[in-house]
Amino acid sequence: MHKKTIFVCLDGCGPEYIEQSDTPNIDRMVKFGFSWIGHSVIPSVTNVNNVSIVTGSPPSVHGITSNYYYDRQSKQGVYMESPDFLLTETALQRAKKEGLSTAVLTTKDKLLRLLGKDVDTVIAAESPPAWLLPTIGPPGHIYSAEINIWLFRVLKVVLKEKNPDVVYLATTDYMMHKYAPDAEESQAHIHALDELLGEVLEEYDVQMLLTADHGMLDKRFAVDLAQILQAQGIIAEVIPIIKDRYVVHHGNLGGAAYIYLDEKNIDEAVKILRECQGVEEVWLQADAAEEFQLYKERIGDIFVLADRDCVFGNVTQTVSLRSHGSRYESEVPIVGYGLKPPKQWKNNFEVAQIEFPAKG
Repeated sequence: MHKKTIFVCLDGCGPEYIEQSDTPNIDRMVKFGFSWIGHSVIPSVTNVNNVSIVTGSPPSVHGITSNYYYDRQSKQGVYMESPDFLLTETALQRAKKEGLSTAVLTTKDKLLRLLGKDVDTVIAAESPPAWLLPTIGPPGHIYSAEINIWLFRVLKVVLKEKNPDVVYLATTDYMMHKYAPDAEESQAHIHALDELLGEVLEEYDVQMLLTADHGMLDKRFAVDLAQILQAQGIIAEVIPIIKDRYVVHHGNLGGAAYIYLDEKNIDEAVKILRECQGVEEVWLQADAAEEFQLYKERIGDIFVLADRDCVFGNVTQTVSLRSHGSRYESEVPIVGYGLKPPKQWKNNFEVAQIEFPAKG
Protein backbone atom coordinates (compact mmCIF):
# COMPACT_ATOMS: atom_id res chain seq x y z
CA MET A 1 0.00 0.00 0.00
CA HIS A 2 1.24 3.49 -0.86
CA LYS A 3 2.52 5.41 2.16
CA LYS A 4 0.21 8.28 3.02
CA THR A 5 1.10 11.77 4.24
CA ILE A 6 -1.07 13.31 6.95
CA PHE A 7 -0.66 16.87 8.20
CA VAL A 8 -2.40 17.59 11.52
CA CYS A 9 -2.82 21.16 12.73
CA LEU A 10 -4.15 21.28 16.30
CA ASP A 11 -5.59 24.77 16.49
CA GLY A 12 -4.35 26.72 19.52
CA CYS A 13 -2.37 23.78 20.85
CA GLY A 14 0.74 25.22 22.46
CA PRO A 15 3.27 22.58 23.59
CA GLU A 16 1.96 22.68 27.17
CA TYR A 17 -1.39 21.19 26.10
CA ILE A 18 0.37 18.01 25.00
CA GLU A 19 2.88 18.05 27.85
CA GLN A 20 0.12 18.21 30.47
CA SER A 21 -2.13 15.56 28.91
CA ASP A 22 -2.00 11.77 28.60
CA THR A 23 -0.91 11.27 24.97
CA PRO A 24 0.61 7.79 24.53
CA ASN A 25 0.29 7.89 20.75
CA ILE A 26 1.88 11.29 20.28
CA ASP A 27 4.55 10.06 22.69
CA ARG A 28 5.08 7.09 20.37
CA MET A 29 5.42 9.45 17.40
CA VAL A 30 8.08 11.35 19.33
CA LYS A 31 9.92 8.19 20.39
CA PHE A 32 10.11 6.71 16.91
CA GLY A 33 10.15 10.01 15.02
CA PHE A 34 11.23 13.50 16.03
CA SER A 35 9.90 16.41 18.03
CA TRP A 36 10.84 20.05 18.54
CA ILE A 37 9.38 23.21 19.94
CA GLY A 38 9.02 25.55 16.99
CA HIS A 39 7.37 28.86 16.26
CA SER A 40 4.32 30.04 14.42
CA VAL A 41 4.20 32.97 12.09
CA ILE A 42 3.46 36.28 13.79
CA PRO A 43 0.70 37.46 13.93
CA SER A 44 -0.11 34.18 15.68
CA VAL A 45 -3.63 33.71 14.29
CA THR A 46 -5.47 30.92 12.50
CA ASN A 47 -5.70 31.94 8.84
CA VAL A 48 -2.15 33.25 8.61
CA ASN A 49 -0.65 30.11 10.10
CA ASN A 50 -2.85 27.47 8.52
CA VAL A 51 -2.00 28.87 5.10
CA SER A 52 1.66 29.06 6.07
CA ILE A 53 1.58 25.41 7.15
CA VAL A 54 -0.29 24.16 4.10
CA THR A 55 1.91 26.09 1.65
CA GLY A 56 5.20 25.59 3.47
CA SER A 57 5.90 29.32 3.24
CA PRO A 58 5.63 32.62 5.16
CA PRO A 59 2.99 35.27 4.42
CA SER A 60 5.43 37.23 2.25
CA VAL A 61 5.06 34.34 -0.21
CA HIS A 62 1.44 33.21 0.20
CA GLY A 63 -0.19 36.58 0.87
CA ILE A 64 -2.46 35.81 3.85
CA THR A 65 -1.67 38.36 6.54
CA SER A 66 -4.75 38.35 8.78
CA ASN A 67 -8.06 36.69 9.57
CA TYR A 68 -9.68 39.93 8.45
CA TYR A 69 -8.49 42.24 5.66
CA TYR A 70 -9.03 45.97 5.26
CA ASP A 71 -9.18 47.16 1.65
CA ARG A 72 -7.76 50.67 1.47
CA GLN A 73 -9.45 51.53 -1.83
CA SER A 74 -12.98 50.48 -0.89
CA LYS A 75 -12.48 51.32 2.80
CA GLN A 76 -14.24 48.03 3.56
CA GLY A 77 -13.16 45.07 5.65
CA VAL A 78 -13.55 41.48 4.45
CA TYR A 79 -12.84 38.12 6.01
CA MET A 80 -9.67 36.70 4.46
CA GLU A 81 -11.24 33.37 3.53
CA SER A 82 -11.25 33.22 -0.27
CA PRO A 83 -8.60 31.16 -2.08
CA ASP A 84 -8.31 34.14 -4.42
CA PHE A 85 -6.13 35.75 -1.75
CA LEU A 86 -3.52 32.97 -2.05
CA LEU A 87 -0.44 33.89 -4.06
CA THR A 88 1.22 30.47 -4.17
CA GLU A 89 0.19 26.83 -4.44
CA THR A 90 -0.57 24.64 -1.45
CA ALA A 91 1.13 21.36 -0.64
CA LEU A 92 -2.11 19.67 -1.70
CA GLN A 93 -2.00 21.30 -5.13
CA ARG A 94 1.64 20.24 -5.42
CA ALA A 95 0.62 16.69 -4.51
CA LYS A 96 -2.04 16.71 -7.24
CA LYS A 97 0.59 17.67 -9.80
CA GLU A 98 2.55 14.62 -8.65
CA GLY A 99 -0.44 12.38 -9.35
CA LEU A 100 -1.52 11.99 -5.73
CA SER A 101 -5.07 12.17 -4.37
CA THR A 102 -5.83 14.72 -1.67
CA ALA A 103 -8.19 15.60 1.16
CA VAL A 104 -8.75 18.60 3.42
CA LEU A 105 -10.66 18.06 6.66
CA THR A 106 -11.43 21.08 8.81
CA THR A 107 -13.65 21.95 11.71
CA LYS A 108 -14.28 25.50 10.48
CA ASP A 109 -15.99 26.33 7.19
CA LYS A 110 -13.68 29.31 6.73
CA LEU A 111 -10.59 27.12 6.48
CA LEU A 112 -12.23 24.82 3.98
CA ARG A 113 -13.03 27.80 1.77
CA LEU A 114 -9.46 29.01 2.08
CA LEU A 115 -7.62 25.69 1.65
CA GLY A 116 -9.93 23.45 -0.34
CA LYS A 117 -9.33 24.63 -3.90
CA ASP A 118 -8.45 21.80 -6.32
CA VAL A 119 -8.68 19.19 -3.52
CA ASP A 120 -10.37 15.83 -4.21
CA THR A 121 -12.17 15.39 -0.88
CA VAL A 122 -13.16 18.42 1.20
CA ILE A 123 -15.09 18.21 4.47
CA ALA A 124 -15.87 20.82 7.14
CA ALA A 125 -17.48 19.72 10.37
CA GLU A 126 -19.63 22.86 10.36
CA SER A 127 -21.36 21.68 7.18
CA PRO A 128 -20.76 17.93 6.83
CA PRO A 129 -21.67 16.06 3.64
CA ALA A 130 -24.74 13.85 3.88
CA TRP A 131 -22.86 10.66 2.95
CA LEU A 132 -20.84 10.82 6.19
CA LEU A 133 -23.68 11.07 8.68
CA PRO A 134 -24.96 7.46 8.56
CA THR A 135 -21.44 6.26 9.34
CA ILE A 136 -20.43 8.45 12.28
CA GLY A 137 -23.48 10.58 13.08
CA PRO A 138 -23.67 14.38 13.21
CA PRO A 139 -20.83 16.52 14.58
CA GLY A 140 -21.01 18.36 17.86
CA HIS A 141 -21.59 22.09 18.10
CA ILE A 142 -18.83 24.35 16.76
CA TYR A 143 -18.29 25.52 20.34
CA SER A 144 -17.54 22.09 21.81
CA ALA A 145 -14.82 19.49 22.23
CA GLU A 146 -16.94 16.94 20.40
CA ILE A 147 -16.60 18.63 17.03
CA ASN A 148 -12.82 18.04 16.98
CA ILE A 149 -13.26 14.44 18.09
CA TRP A 150 -15.80 13.99 15.30
CA LEU A 151 -13.31 15.39 12.78
CA PHE A 152 -10.72 12.78 13.76
CA ARG A 153 -13.37 10.09 13.23
CA VAL A 154 -13.92 11.62 9.80
CA LEU A 155 -10.22 11.13 9.11
CA LYS A 156 -10.60 7.40 9.70
CA VAL A 157 -13.66 7.17 7.44
CA VAL A 158 -12.05 9.22 4.65
CA LEU A 159 -8.88 7.13 4.74
CA LYS A 160 -11.01 4.01 4.33
CA GLU A 161 -13.62 5.26 1.85
CA LYS A 162 -11.69 7.80 -0.26
CA ASN A 163 -8.13 6.49 0.19
CA PRO A 164 -6.34 9.86 -0.22
CA ASP A 165 -2.56 9.98 -0.49
CA VAL A 166 -2.18 13.36 1.21
CA VAL A 167 -4.45 14.77 3.95
CA TYR A 168 -4.53 18.10 5.75
CA LEU A 169 -6.59 18.11 8.97
CA ALA A 170 -7.21 21.26 11.02
CA THR A 171 -9.20 21.42 14.26
CA THR A 172 -10.74 24.41 16.05
CA ASP A 173 -9.41 26.04 19.21
CA TYR A 174 -12.59 26.56 21.22
CA MET A 175 -11.35 24.27 24.00
CA MET A 176 -8.04 26.13 24.25
CA HIS A 177 -9.84 29.46 24.43
CA LYS A 178 -12.01 28.07 27.21
CA TYR A 179 -9.62 25.91 29.24
CA ALA A 180 -5.99 26.07 30.36
CA PRO A 181 -3.74 23.03 29.73
CA ASP A 182 -4.10 21.75 33.30
CA ALA A 183 -7.92 21.71 33.24
CA GLU A 184 -9.55 18.27 33.25
CA GLU A 185 -11.72 19.23 30.28
CA SER A 186 -8.68 20.21 28.26
CA GLN A 187 -6.79 17.05 29.14
CA ALA A 188 -9.78 14.87 28.24
CA HIS A 189 -10.06 16.64 24.88
CA ILE A 190 -6.39 16.13 23.99
CA HIS A 191 -6.45 12.51 25.19
CA ALA A 192 -9.49 11.74 23.01
CA LEU A 193 -7.75 13.15 19.93
CA ASP A 194 -4.62 11.19 20.79
CA GLU A 195 -6.59 7.93 20.97
CA LEU A 196 -8.05 8.44 17.50
CA LEU A 197 -4.63 9.45 16.18
CA GLY A 198 -3.29 6.17 17.51
CA GLU A 199 -5.93 4.19 15.63
CA VAL A 200 -4.81 5.82 12.38
CA LEU A 201 -1.16 5.02 13.13
CA GLU A 202 -2.09 1.39 13.78
CA GLU A 203 -4.16 0.93 10.64
CA TYR A 204 -2.15 2.80 7.99
CA ASP A 205 1.40 3.23 6.76
CA VAL A 206 1.83 6.99 7.12
CA GLN A 207 4.25 9.82 7.45
CA MET A 208 2.56 12.20 9.85
CA LEU A 209 3.43 15.80 10.65
CA LEU A 210 1.71 17.33 13.67
CA THR A 211 1.94 20.98 14.65
CA ALA A 212 -0.21 23.94 15.70
CA ASP A 213 -1.08 27.30 14.22
CA HIS A 214 -0.49 29.15 17.51
CA GLY A 215 -0.64 28.79 21.27
CA MET A 216 -3.01 30.31 23.82
CA LEU A 217 -2.64 32.35 27.03
CA ASP A 218 -4.77 34.06 29.67
CA LYS A 219 -5.46 37.76 29.09
CA ARG A 220 -6.34 40.37 31.70
CA PHE A 221 -6.73 43.71 29.91
CA ALA A 222 -8.21 44.95 26.63
CA VAL A 223 -7.24 48.17 24.85
CA ASP A 224 -9.16 50.06 22.17
CA LEU A 225 -6.32 51.56 20.12
CA ALA A 226 -8.67 53.47 17.82
CA GLN A 227 -10.22 55.23 20.79
CA ILE A 228 -6.82 56.11 22.25
CA LEU A 229 -5.66 57.61 18.95
CA GLN A 230 -8.94 59.45 18.44
CA ALA A 231 -8.59 61.04 21.87
CA GLN A 232 -5.36 62.57 20.57
CA GLY A 233 -6.99 63.83 17.38
CA ILE A 234 -5.94 60.98 15.08
CA ILE A 235 -8.58 59.08 13.12
CA ALA A 236 -7.46 55.54 12.33
CA GLU A 237 -8.89 52.24 11.18
CA VAL A 238 -7.71 49.59 13.65
CA ILE A 239 -8.09 45.96 12.59
CA PRO A 240 -7.75 43.29 15.29
CA ILE A 241 -5.94 40.63 13.26
CA ILE A 242 -7.72 37.84 15.15
CA LYS A 243 -11.15 39.05 13.98
CA ASP A 244 -13.34 36.30 12.51
CA ARG A 245 -16.86 34.91 12.66
CA TYR A 246 -16.20 32.81 15.78
CA VAL A 247 -16.68 35.56 18.34
CA VAL A 248 -17.52 33.17 21.20
CA HIS A 249 -13.89 32.03 21.03
CA HIS A 250 -12.24 35.38 21.70
CA GLY A 251 -14.70 38.25 21.30
CA ASN A 252 -12.46 39.52 18.47
CA LEU A 253 -9.89 40.47 21.10
CA GLY A 254 -6.33 39.48 20.20
CA GLY A 255 -2.70 40.37 20.70
CA ALA A 256 -1.99 41.98 17.32
CA ALA A 257 -3.48 44.78 15.22
CA TYR A 258 -2.97 46.59 11.94
CA ILE A 259 -3.55 50.33 11.95
CA TYR A 260 -4.47 52.30 8.80
CA LEU A 261 -4.29 56.10 8.87
CA ASP A 262 -3.22 59.21 6.97
CA GLU A 263 0.50 59.27 6.25
CA LYS A 264 0.86 62.66 7.92
CA ASN A 265 -0.27 61.16 11.26
CA ILE A 266 1.94 58.06 11.30
CA ASP A 267 4.87 59.47 13.29
CA GLU A 268 2.63 60.98 15.95
CA ALA A 269 0.57 57.78 16.18
CA VAL A 270 3.71 55.73 16.73
CA LYS A 271 4.70 57.99 19.65
CA ILE A 272 1.26 57.66 21.22
CA LEU A 273 1.13 53.90 20.79
CA ARG A 274 4.56 53.36 22.31
CA GLU A 275 3.31 55.03 25.50
CA CYS A 276 0.08 53.02 25.56
CA GLN A 277 -0.58 50.47 28.30
CA GLY A 278 -0.48 46.92 26.93
CA VAL A 279 1.46 47.80 23.76
CA GLU A 280 4.84 46.09 23.59
CA GLU A 281 5.94 46.54 19.96
CA VAL A 282 5.11 49.16 17.32
CA TRP A 283 6.34 48.55 13.77
CA LEU A 284 6.12 50.67 10.65
CA GLN A 285 4.79 48.85 7.59
CA ALA A 286 8.07 48.23 5.74
CA ASP A 287 9.92 47.18 8.89
CA ALA A 288 7.10 44.84 9.93
CA ALA A 289 7.02 43.21 6.50
CA GLU A 290 10.74 42.51 6.69
CA GLU A 291 10.88 41.42 10.34
CA PHE A 292 7.89 39.06 10.24
CA GLN A 293 8.01 38.03 6.56
CA LEU A 294 4.63 39.61 5.82
CA TYR A 295 3.17 40.60 2.46
CA LYS A 296 3.61 44.37 2.60
CA GLU A 297 0.67 45.30 0.38
CA ARG A 298 -1.77 43.59 2.78
CA ILE A 299 -0.78 44.99 6.15
CA GLY A 300 -1.46 48.30 7.88
CA ASP A 301 0.66 51.41 8.04
CA ILE A 302 1.50 50.34 11.59
CA PHE A 303 1.70 46.83 13.08
CA VAL A 304 1.20 46.60 16.85
CA LEU A 305 1.86 43.67 19.17
CA ALA A 306 0.56 43.38 22.72
CA ASP A 307 2.35 42.45 25.90
CA ARG A 308 1.77 39.13 27.68
CA ASP A 309 -1.50 40.12 29.37
CA CYS A 310 -3.15 42.45 26.86
CA VAL A 311 -5.45 42.14 23.86
CA PHE A 312 -6.64 44.73 21.33
CA GLY A 313 -10.26 45.27 20.32
CA ASN A 314 -13.15 47.71 20.58
CA VAL A 315 -13.12 48.06 24.39
CA THR A 316 -10.72 49.31 27.04
CA GLN A 317 -11.37 47.35 30.21
CA THR A 318 -10.26 44.46 32.33
CA VAL A 319 -11.12 41.08 30.80
CA SER A 320 -10.86 37.41 31.65
CA LEU A 321 -10.31 35.30 28.56
CA ARG A 322 -7.76 33.19 26.75
CA SER A 323 -6.54 34.48 23.40
CA HIS A 324 -3.60 34.80 21.00
CA GLY A 325 -2.04 36.89 18.23
CA SER A 326 1.15 38.20 19.86
CA ARG A 327 4.69 36.85 20.17
CA TYR A 328 3.73 35.17 23.43
CA GLU A 329 1.53 32.59 21.70
CA SER A 330 4.04 31.69 19.01
CA GLU A 331 5.53 28.51 20.53
CA VAL A 332 4.10 25.38 18.89
CA PRO A 333 4.89 21.67 18.86
CA ILE A 334 6.43 20.11 15.77
CA VAL A 335 6.22 16.31 15.69
CA GLY A 336 7.15 14.06 12.80
CA TYR A 337 6.66 10.31 12.38
CA GLY A 338 7.34 7.87 9.58
CA LEU A 339 9.95 9.95 7.77
CA LYS A 340 13.64 10.66 8.09
CA PRO A 341 14.31 13.47 10.57
CA PRO A 342 15.22 16.66 8.70
CA LYS A 343 17.52 19.38 9.89
CA GLN A 344 15.72 20.89 12.85
CA TRP A 345 12.83 23.07 11.77
CA LYS A 346 12.33 26.44 13.43
CA ASN A 347 8.86 27.20 12.05
CA ASN A 348 5.58 25.32 11.85
CA PHE A 349 5.28 25.93 8.11
CA GLU A 350 8.43 23.96 7.34
CA VAL A 351 6.50 20.70 7.81
CA ALA A 352 4.96 21.12 4.34
CA GLN A 353 8.35 21.34 2.67
CA ILE A 354 8.73 17.55 2.84
CA GLU A 355 8.68 15.27 -0.18
CA PHE A 356 5.70 13.01 -0.75
CA PRO A 357 6.30 9.28 -1.26
CA ALA A 358 5.96 8.49 -4.97
CA LYS A 359 3.38 5.97 -6.07
CA GLY A 360 4.98 2.79 -7.30
